[in-house]
Amino acid sequence: MSAVAGTGKKGETMYVNVINMIDILIILLVFLLTNFATSTFEDVTTLPAKMPVFGPSTAPPDDDLKKKQIQNLEVRMQKEKGFQIVVTITGEMPSAIDVNLKENKDFDFPKLSDELFKIKQAYEARQDILLEAEKKLNFDEIVKAMDACRDKVVEGGGQKMTYPLFPSVALTDLPF
Repeated sequence: MSAVAGTGKKGETMYVNVINMIDILIILLVFLLTNFATSTFEDVTTLPAKMPVFGPSTAPPDDDLKKKQIQNLEVRMQKEKGFQIVVTITGEMPSAIDVNLKENKDFDFPKLSDELFKIKQAYEARQDILLEAEKKLNFDEIVKAMDACRDKVVEGGGQKMTYPLFPSVALTDLPF
């Protein structure tokens, strides 16, 4: 089978052999159909789905309460409000701790460290925290907040003691 194409000149024709192209397309078609027919969709159809069951009859035993961990730990930093620590514990609703600004409208970094120290004492295994800061804040304030999230510094008796809190601090913008 061949196709005829004219070049515009009288008496000259050019032949294009399309049989080879049809052969290749048939082979590709057979290959794709057999590949599709033999493939399994086991992973898509057999996904395990467990829905949580809520109610008083499904309360976890006391041993499970001790195993609860922090699912999400965030510190929101706003110029007008100060800090808000949002803690989400597995199986519970998020709770917030407000660390208001000082009277002179500066951030209260020691109080932030104190609140985070209380959380760290309860959940020692947690190593990371998310710091969400407004875009209009100064870089120095953000760095001080990151330092307050990493370590708690206690001065007394002429000595400085440093207690590690959350060494992995991730920084992002506030979404609102």
